[in-house]
Amino acid sequence: MSANNNLLVTPGSGTSQSTQGSFDNVASNQELQQAFINMLSALTNGIAFIAQFQNANSEAGVAYNDFVWQQYMEPVMQDKDNHANDPNWTYSSADSIDMTTYSSLVQEENAQVSEINQGVSTMSSALTNLQSSITGDSNNSNTTTGDAIDTMLASMVLHA
Repeated sequence: MSANNNLLVTPGSGTSQSTQGSFDNVASNQELQQAFINMLSALTNGIAFIAQFQNANSEAGVAYNDFVWQQYMEPVMQDKDNHANDPNWTYSSADSIDMTTYSSLVQEENAQVSEINQGVSTMSSALTNLQSSITGDSNNSNTTTGDAIDTMLASMVLHA
């Protein structure tokens, strides 16, 4: 009758310590990976918030430009429509002032919206780069942990 009591051990006196260290490394890496996931989630939420902010900023700019159109250009267009059959009609000085005011206000608003969106876009790019860095750190941690486990397993010998 032959009993098979094979044992998996590592050489040297630190067998259980080496194995325990590898298990601790795996547990620590799991916690680190969860922290990476939490960071990536927070960054994703931040990037989504920035996109929503950019969208709201752009919509506010469009709404303002529509308001300015109604205030300054609608009366000019109405004046032009009222004189559509008059070949000698020209814009009045009040119409010219309204058109100039409209153009200036729209250009100013568009510049402000563009400046805000550019700044926010820069922030979004920085957060996206940070996400890439965290993903790289996560991959490096997994590789290091895997290499440590491979080293431990390679140093184990099976004794019969």
